[in-house]
Amino acid sequence: MAENNLKIRTISWPAVAVQVIILAFLIKLLSWMGLSNPFPFLVGPPFYLFIAFGLRGWLEEDHRKGMKAIRSQNYHAALEYFDQSIEFFENYPKVDKYRALTLLSAARFSFREMGMVNKAYCLGQVGRVSEMAALYRQVFQEYPENDIARMALELMDLKEE
Repeated sequence: MAENNLKIRTISWPAVAVQVIILAFLIKLLSWMGLSNPFPFLVGPPFYLFIAFGLRGWLEEDHRKGMKAIRSQNYHAALEYFDQSIEFFENYPKVDKYRALTLLSAARFSFREMGMVNKAYCLGQVGRVSEMAALYRQVFQEYPENDIARMALELMDLKEE
């Protein structure tokens, strides 16, 4: 069966700059501590990746499980995971707002925003179209630069015509 799930990954270039600064600081710190002599550039990046994947694995767990459920077309389970992810990032908005530092993520979209878009997609897949439309509208109201929500709303408008 052909894969028909849309994958959009956008990058925040200022967040990439933050990542480079963090990596440089980490390399300098490891070098200063004597843990990476004589090749700090060989030790720093793996250490950075270890920290990044650890933070993401811990703080983005529900989001990752939701994405895995989408890939296996288990949309009902994905809905539950995205609800939990959205709730987590609503309870801890600074983790999401400063994700370049807290999650070492260069994603342009916030995780709450991605969770809402993914939840709307799953709602459409299980036939809950009115809830899907309402959620896409909410995403577009809160995040007017979100092209996914805008395109989904435009497609729904075209279908109604």
